[in-house]
Amino acid sequence: MDTEIQFGNRRSFPVHAEYGCDGEWQSTQIDFSDYARMQTTSHTVAPNRRIAMPSWAVNDSEFRELLVLFLEERAHPASAGSHTGTLAERFTNAQKKLVENCSKHHIPTIKGLCAELVALKNAAPLTNDAKRRIRRIELQIENLDTRLRFEMKDGGAALVVGAVYYYYRLGMDSVGAAKELGTKPPHIRQICWRLRETWKRLERWRLDPTTRPVPKAPKPTRIPKPKLPPVDVARAAELRQQQVSIDEIARQLGASSNRVMKALIKAGIYKPLAPKVKLSKRQLWAVKRHEVARKHHVGIAQRLAKLNGGMIPTTVWLRANCHLDTLEYMRRYPDFFAHLSRARFCKAKNPLFDAEKAVALYCANVSVPDIAVSFGYSRQTGNNRIINALKRAGVYRAKEKPGHGSPAGADCGADSANVSGRIIQPNNLAVLDQNEKQGEADFGSAG
Repeated sequence: MDTEIQFGNRRSFPVHAEYGCDGEWQSTQIDFSDYARMQTTSHTVAPNRRIAMPSWAVNDSEFRELLVLFLEERAHPASAGSHTGTLAERFTNAQKKLVENCSKHHIPTIKGLCAELVALKNAAPLTNDAKRRIRRIELQIENLDTRLRFEMKDGGAALVVGAVYYYYRLGMDSVGAAKELGTKPPHIRQICWRLRETWKRLERWRLDPTTRPVPKAPKPTRIPKPKLPPVDVARAAELRQQQVSIDEIARQLGASSNRVMKALIKAGIYKPLAPKVKLSKRQLWAVKRHEVARKHHVGIAQRLAKLNGGMIPTTVWLRANCHLDTLEYMRRYPDFFAHLSRARFCKAKNPLFDAEKAVALYCANVSVPDIAVSFGYSRQTGNNRIINALKRAGVYRAKEKPGHGSPAGADCGADSANVSGRIIQPNNLAVLDQNEKQGEADFGSAG
């Protein structure tokens, strides 16, 4: 059974009275009317602060460990917490690194910013962008100057100790602590906040040591390779002229094949073979398909040339006889067909062509392709010339779809006598002769 502490929860109140053992009353001699005219004061350090005072602020051993880790985070951000050694050794290494950063990085940076600031201020007139840039540079110079003031001597350790002493142990606010240390209040508040965050990290590592960073293993000492004697290039060249292999030359000279080959290549005696390119399955399939297509179309061209007197037919004939793939292959890969001669289309005038006969045959319901064949043209050729002659005579009827005019194949006149009489009129013959002379070059167009 828990017993109550004898003097537990005994507070002293301003208005207080107790009954003594001898029947006497003991009091503070203050009644409630006196207390109404009094005020109460709490004797605590910084009673109005939102966050309670941390334990490390009044414990030297905890603060020593926290200070070392805080400086390591600033000196080695990527490996903080993984350094080994005593606290004094780690503290010295972190200070040395921070001072070195000031001389190597901060001082050159602030010099460059000062030079840019002077150049911008001397430029006239100042634009709005230049004014904003000047303001940013001034802030950066002020920040770097503060770091140099506090980190050039001891890495900033004195500033951190002073901030903790004035802010926590003496109970000053950030304004008073900054005035004592010669800095600004936000700087003091920022230092205290970062110290609290670092302490949380330390507490987490104590609860779970596996989360603490592990120091990297030291790099193994590199053993330098012994310097090999040079290759006898003259002897290697002599053996190479005797058709001796590279491996045999290397064995006789007591060197590796790679070293002998490099020496011969450097001397210009040996030329290595081009490395074999390994093709994927898709690329191999494309190469095989190209080879099969080449053999197929070259074979077609050879057969057509054999039937055409040793020459590949003209482009018009190949297109008219459904050899478009072979024609395209001939255009893309002319080297495959270089051993075969090709026939060229000639636009010479056909002596058998007669415009009056073509008109008479057309009016006798003979089709245009049959008229062209009757004049000595091959199939699918000469149709355009026949049609042009019929158009010039005014008797050609274009094919119309059903329902859009007279059916194709209707007679061009009531009887052939009237038609023949109309055709042989002098005016029509003059028009035919004149148009025939102007259109002689149209012969041979593909239908």
